[in-house]
Amino acid sequence: MTARTDKAELLRAGWACLIAGVLLGLAARSGAASEPSVQGIRLRAMDVIIGPPGEPINTRVQVLNAQGKFVGFIGDWGTKEGQLFRPKGVVAERDRVFVTDSYLGRVQGFDLRGRFLGCLAGPNGAPVELTTPTGMAVDASRRRLYVVELKANRVFRLDLE
Repeated sequence: MTARTDKAELLRAGWACLIAGVLLGLAARSGAASEPSVQGIRLRAMDVIIGPPGEPINTRVQVLNAQGKFVGFIGDWGTKEGQLFRPKGVVAERDRVFVTDSYLGRVQGFDLRGRFLGCLAGPNGAPVELTTPTGMAVDASRRRLYVVELKANRVFRLDLE
């Protein structure tokens, strides 16, 4: 996995993350989602959302079926690996779901059943530490994950294996 500073590519990824956030906000205002702070994705006739709606501090990621019924959680609440403290972004790539945790400064991977797969790690095997990671976007054709680091004012690129 490598980080790059190709400005044109990072600008495109930043716009993709921004547009996804704007579209989510518009959907929330139109009634498609219950409130603007809820973030989520549609994945194989299921919804994965950070929430639940009405919870002022989002501490969990829920999976809902196509009818909006609760199916399960991704991750537990806490600060250890496989746990989430302040999840902010969710994105899927193939059969994995990635969740950013803005408080813990990491991106964690889960399978489609919510089982913890690991934290994104660098070449030395240590978890990648990010500065307030929030939104994400995936370039599936290049197998790249882009993560917005809010307080660092940058987009971090990770090459997925």
